[in-house]
Amino acid sequence: MSWKAVFFALILISSVSVIPLAFSQMPSVTIFQSPKKQIEQGVQYYNVKCNVGLVLMKKLSDNSPACVKPDTSQKLVERHWGVRVNPNTFPYNTLENSTTGTMNITNAKFSANYTITNAQILGIRADAQSLSTIVTIHTNSDGNLIITIPTALIIDPRIANPNDQPLVLVDGMEINFKELKKTSTYQTLSIPFTDGITEIEIIGTNLT
Repeated sequence: MSWKAVFFALILISSVSVIPLAFSQMPSVTIFQSPKKQIEQGVQYYNVKCNVGLVLMKKLSDNSPACVKPDTSQKLVERHWGVRVNPNTFPYNTLENSTTGTMNITNAKFSANYTITNAQILGIRADAQSLSTIVTIHTNSDGNLIITIPTALIIDPRIANPNDQPLVLVDGMEINFKELKKTSTYQTLSIPFTDGITEIEIIGTNLT
């Protein structure tokens, strides 16, 4: 056998032994069935598995699950389509106990859209004297309120800059909140709260 034949034989043997090793070290990725298929097989919606890069959501109108991109999930929450579900902590501190609705604002000619988690809204009223909108709630545990109210109930005419954000008090204590969306006609705020609180006050109201 010539040295060339021996050389190529050694290359062939080494490639056969190395390639399977390389493939065996690659991590496997599990591909799950669609949320609808999993539900049809008897899986509870909060146990639905999403593929890598997707997060689990619950559609509020019918409690059906969906797997979407993280950015998409935020948009769907803002649009009151659904809420994110954390299967690792269900049924405790999750968004399972969420309610979406619309409520008339007492003492004003407006209504507010909302999604509230782990609590029930008892009433929403406008306080002309304090220029604020007050949301009365009954909590079950820590939660979050996403509320969309007309800009007319946010902008205080006494403030020089109408683009300033309102202030939010939870049982009289100022807290940090997120402004999810703002247009010329309405504003959406995300307000966290702890179990036991009864009142959320949004200050900066114009009742004129």
